[in-house]
Amino acid sequence: MNTMNRDFLLVVIGQIISLFGNAVLRFALPLHLLNETGSSTLFGTVLAVSSLPMIILLPIGGILADRVNKRNVMVILDAITTVLIVGYWVALGRVDIISLTMVTMFILFGIQGAYTPAVSASLPFLVPKDDLNKANAIVSIVTNVSQLIGPVIGGMLYSLIGIGTILGVAITCYAFAAIMECFITIPFEPQEDDRSIAAIALADLKDGLCFMVKDQPTVMQISLMATGLNLILTAMFIIGLPVIITQNLGFDQALASRLYGYAEGSYAAGGLIGAIAAGTVLNRMPVRWTDSLIVLSALLVFPLAIALQFNLAPMVTYGVCLFVTVAISICVTAFSVKMIAYLQGITPEHLVGKVVAFVITMSMIALPLGQALYGVLFDLPPAQHHLVVYGTAIGSVLVALFGIYVFRTGHLPDPDTAEPSQAPEPV
Repeated sequence: MNTMNRDFLLVVIGQIISLFGNAVLRFALPLHLLNETGSSTLFGTVLAVSSLPMIILLPIGGILADRVNKRNVMVILDAITTVLIVGYWVALGRVDIISLTMVTMFILFGIQGAYTPAVSASLPFLVPKDDLNKANAIVSIVTNVSQLIGPVIGGMLYSLIGIGTILGVAITCYAFAAIMECFITIPFEPQEDDRSIAAIALADLKDGLCFMVKDQPTVMQISLMATGLNLILTAMFIIGLPVIITQNLGFDQALASRLYGYAEGSYAAGGLIGAIAAGTVLNRMPVRWTDSLIVLSALLVFPLAIALQFNLAPMVTYGVCLFVTVAISICVTAFSVKMIAYLQGITPEHLVGKVVAFVITMSMIALPLGQALYGVLFDLPPAQHHLVVYGTAIGSVLVALFGIYVFRTGHLPDPDTAEPSQAPEPV
């Protein structure tokens, strides 16, 4: 069996279709709300709170991924999304647009939270351990491309043909994905259990946490690294980049908005490059050397702080911003891809969904906390913003030092000698 077998290809194609529809909707629905109400407060509020259901449902998705046939999870969730968007289309103009959009976005993000662990947990059943890195790189590439082109295409469609056609395109995408995923074969063996659903869920959550904390503490350490990167590094770029480009550099508003748009696109492009690199040139990088990606990310923050401290020419500082943004995005994405593949390799197959969901949930919770922190810090006078960036660099160095401790001095389980769960016969 190789990476590009039939079932893995069907999973990837389903991801392409489903994630594209998701990216277009996540762009178009809040924009339609903004156009209908004219309220930027509502627009920002919907975007801010919509991710909460995803964070809440990720662990539940992990339990489902380990307890239920992963193919059925994908099919059912895509089918539910199809019905959801049909319902939105029917209710549009008949129901209050604010309530309708918020409920739809909540359910949409929640479904995505339950969907993600099913895809990740299916990979160890579909490809050999040696190909997990490539498989995760391909899934990450699909995600990054969807995030890169989904809003662009969504904006074009919305401006040219309106919300109705976008909904029709999304419904078609989800319905086709659900039908196609019916033909995927993922090995699955039902687990007989007489306990209540709540008891099973609590026991499964406990099993996943015990594995991370007691059986394989390396998993928890890697999760803490990912959490630290989101809290300190990723959050700074999400909040700090628009502030620095649009307020600190003295550009007029129109030019600043364009330059910020280029920087946002560069971050997504860096993620795409990082995913490709993780599956190609970095594919054989030993796990013990993966900490070098975090070290490089931390060191890359210092040039931005120096450029702000010495008030370099606006376009020079912007060029430094662009370079640092792309380079850090490459490093962080490559690290994420390799770590997910490594976790899948050292985790027993009946726990993969829960463990991956826990790791993603921890890192996602850190992001809004970091955004809130940097929101306060970047309210300081612009002359002090270089101190905030220096603080980010120092915090990132501390995360990198922790990574060096884990990867160079700690005991790293070998995926080839981890618990060899035998794949059951397809059901």
